[in-house]
Amino acid sequence: MDQSLAKLVISVLKKHPGKVFTAKEIAIFLWENYRDEFTEKRNNPRFTSDNDLITQITAEIGSKKDLILKDKNVAIQDQARPKEYCYLTSTRMGEIESIPDITINEELKERDLYPKLSQYLLNECNILSKRINEQKSKNNRGINGNMWLHPDIVGIQPLNRNWNQLIKDCVKGSGSNKLRISSYEVKSKITASNLRESFFQAVSNSSWANQGFLVASELDSRIFDELQMLSSLHGIGFILLNITNPSESQILLQARDKETVDWASANRLVDQNPDFMEFFQSIKVYYDSDVINKKDWWKSE
Repeated sequence: MDQSLAKLVISVLKKHPGKVFTAKEIAIFLWENYRDEFTEKRNNPRFTSDNDLITQITAEIGSKKDLILKDKNVAIQDQARPKEYCYLTSTRMGEIESIPDITINEELKERDLYPKLSQYLLNECNILSKRINEQKSKNNRGINGNMWLHPDIVGIQPLNRNWNQLIKDCVKGSGSNKLRISSYEVKSKITASNLRESFFQAVSNSSWANQGFLVASELDSRIFDELQMLSSLHGIGFILLNITNPSESQILLQARDKETVDWASANRLVDQNPDFMEFFQSIKVYYDSDVINKKDWWKSE
């Protein structure tokens, strides 16, 4: 559907000259107005909701940049997060400035993304998160050893917050899981040169959790197909983080959910890093009492 999707995107932009869209806004418009074009895709069992399909269309739009730009009146602002698309009514260069310019901070560091990710997780995903500081770890794994052991951020998503007390008691008695534990490896940007190292770092650092994600504020759209293939093989999701407006961040690839935590690996992490010790102490408190102490979770360092 490469050609037809690009043509649909161009058609939407052309019908709204001068209006700025994000890829997600275009995807929503396409689903609402061109449903017949996406019926077969929607029937794929891996899309459990309309939102899942919209997320997929959003990602595909981002990967079709070259095809979309074949129409010389289309402008794409690559420096915006997320990218912005517009159909120009006059010369391309003459109107490129009509798209709001969001300046990239060349000094952006991974640590600058941590509070933005935490904000997104809390407000949009109901996930409480905590920073794991690798500098606190035991230095017994050699040079760069810890980079393949510790994620940057860990989180929990309580699954039983709004359940009836009877059901809570049943879950507690059965030993079933009442929260989802997630792990996040954060990079400032993902390019062809660092994709595989970053991805497999996320695989290594998230193997113990129910879900694992690679997170970045920039993604080279030309490598999305490879990222999608790696995600399908290894179950790691991908979040494109919008640092100017974290609520507009997108889960481009959903993580594969594992039913149980690898407690043997968790035990090793607790032994290696005091932040992990505090993380699992907070989890134990929740399992024992259903109490979440907000001071245990994200706060800027």
